[in-house]
Amino acid sequence: MIRRTITNRNADLKILNEIEAVKWQTSMVASKENSFIKEINADLKLHLNDKGPVSSRVSFTVVKTSPMAPWKVDESALIKLLKERKVVE
Repeated sequence: MIRRTITNRNADLKILNEIEAVKWQTSMVASKENSFIKEINADLKLHLNDKGPVSSRVSFTVVKTSPMAPWKVDESALIKLLKERKVVE
C-alpha cells in the first residue's frame, strides 16, 4: 500500500523491505491554506526486520493534484525516521 501512495516515483523503496508490520494512529492538522495539501501527525509503531519494534511520532504531508485524484504521501518523513534509527544508511 505504501508503495502505491508515495509522491516520489523515483524513490529508492528498498528501505521499505525492512518493515514487517506497521500500526499507526493519525490526526490531521487543520489547514485552511490549501485543500489539496494536508499535514498528518501519526503515532507510528513499526516492527523492523532484525531490529525489532520502533515507535515514533511523525508528521506526513499528503497531496492531491485534483479533487478526484487519490491522496499521495510524501515518504521523506518515514525514510528520515528509518535513517535516524540506523535501519538503513
